[in-house]
Amino acid sequence: MNVDEAMTALVEAERAGAGETLCGKLPPRILRELCDLMYLPTTGNRQTLTRRVMAEVRA
Repeated sequence: MNVDEAMTALVEAERAGAGETLCGKLPPRILRELCDLMYLPTTGNRQTLTRRVMAEVRA
């Protein structure tokens, strides 16, 4: 899975109410790349990265 596919899947999953679940299953590399693309900090553990990405997806 690449970053574009991950972002598309997250948006669709969030619309269906399962975004957090899907985001938590993404590899850390993809989470860091998503954070980088969204101009978010890329440091932290999987849980921190998941929260950052999901907050931005919901916004």
